[in-house]
Amino acid sequence: MSFSANIKKELSRAASARTCCARAELCGILLFASSLERSSVRIQTHNPLLLKHLGIVCERAMGYTPSWSASVTGSRHTISLDDPGDMERIFSVLGYEYRDQLVLHLNAPLVEDDCCRAAFLRGAFLTGGYVTDPERDYSLEFTTTHAVLSRELYALLCDMGMPPKTAKRRYTNVVYFKGSEAIEEILTLMGAPRAAMSIMETKVIKDVRNTINRKVNCETANLLRSVENGNIQLEAIAALKAAGRYEELPIRLKEAAELRERFPDAPLSELAQNADPPITKSGLNHRLKKIEQLYSEMRGEGK
Repeated sequence: MSFSANIKKELSRAASARTCCARAELCGILLFASSLERSSVRIQTHNPLLLKHLGIVCERAMGYTPSWSASVTGSRHTISLDDPGDMERIFSVLGYEYRDQLVLHLNAPLVEDDCCRAAFLRGAFLTGGYVTDPERDYSLEFTTTHAVLSRELYALLCDMGMPPKTAKRRYTNVVYFKGSEAIEEILTLMGAPRAAMSIMETKVIKDVRNTINRKVNCETANLLRSVENGNIQLEAIAALKAAGRYEELPIRLKEAAELRERFPDAPLSELAQNADPPITKSGLNHRLKKIEQLYSEMRGEGK
C-alpha cells in the first residue's frame, strides 16, 4: 500500500466530534469528490475505510446516514449517492441552494473556526489529496477540476498561515506544498500525526545516510588523490635515480624520497607520522613537491 493510502486510512480513523466540524469535513469530501452534481455524487478511492468514515461524518453532520451505495473493482472503491431527497438534504445542511445549476465553491461560514478548517482539509484530502513517498520526495497536493474551488482553497490555506503553491495540469488545478516541515504541519493539523512522524523519521534517516555518503565520497576522493600523488612522486624518484640526479639531492629531499618509497600508498598525514626525525605534513609535502619540480625540470631539459 502506498504512503498516501496509509495516510488516508489514518485520517479515516479520525473523527470530527463537533457537528460544525463534521459539516466542514463532509463539505471537503464532497467538493473534492470525483463528481458532484445537483442529482448525484460519486467518489472513487483506494481507501476501504472511507465508506464507513463517510457514514460517521454524515451521522454527526446531518443526524442520519444517507443511502450510499458502493462497488469494488480491484482495489478501487466507488461510493455514490443519487437519491434526490438525500442530495437535497445534504446541500441544505451544507448551506448550498438546491437548484438546477450548482456552482462548486467553499461555503465560508462552514470554515470560520480553526477546528472546522482542519476538518475541511481532512475531508478534501480524503477525496482529492495525495502525498509523495518521503523516500523519494516531499510533496503534498490537493487536486480539483474546478478553478474557483482551487483558488478558494489557496486563499483559505494562506489565511491559516500555510501559503501553498499552485499549478495547472491539463484540466486539473493543483494546490500543493513542498518541503517536509510544511507537510508535517498540515498532516498533523488534519489528524494524521503518525504519518507526520513517519516523514520526520524518514528525513532523519535520509540526512544521516547522505552525511555518511558525503564522508565516504570525500574519503574515497582523498584516498585516490593520495594514491595518484604517490605514484607521481615514485615516478619522479625513479626517473631522478635513472638519470643519476638522485645523489645530487639535498639530504632532506632524500629522506622524503625514502619515506615515500617505504610507504608508497600512504597519505601525507600518515607518511609524516612515520618520519624520523618527525616532520610536519606541510613540511613533507613541500619536500615531495620539490622532488616533483626537479623531475619536471629534468624532463623539460630533455626535450
